[in-house]
Amino acid sequence: MARRKLFHPDLTLGEMTVLSELSHLTYVKGEKHPAQKLMKSRGISITVVRNLLTRVSNAIGPVELPGGQRRTLRPNALGRNVGEIGFLGSRLFHMARDPNVDQAILLAAIKKMTSEIDKFYEAGKLNVAARTEAQD
Repeated sequence: MARRKLFHPDLTLGEMTVLSELSHLTYVKGEKHPAQKLMKSRGISITVVRNLLTRVSNAIGPVELPGGQRRTLRPNALGRNVGEIGFLGSRLFHMARDPNVDQAILLAAIKKMTSEIDKFYEAGKLNVAARTEAQD
């Protein structure tokens, strides 16, 4: 049986939103053990959280803060950003499915936001080197 073609990165929106929840618990709420809180709120096991982080790491690289000799289950900067992208995508899907939303206006807002982010990136404002040079 042929397998489906994988697109890269092979992440689901669900994986990204769970990463977003871990980020929120870690950085906004200051939880010391965000995975345990997530397990209780979602009714999942620690193994599910570990496997999810492993799948995401295999697709895009390490997304956890480094730990001593064990996994931290706490997102690093990449994990936090990917989680926020998932959260944004989830919100946009929710809005797009709302029958009361004017789809043309939503599309224009998405295009404007994308254009602004592209300009910001192309201007080099996201480069670490440029930011550290400006501070010196």
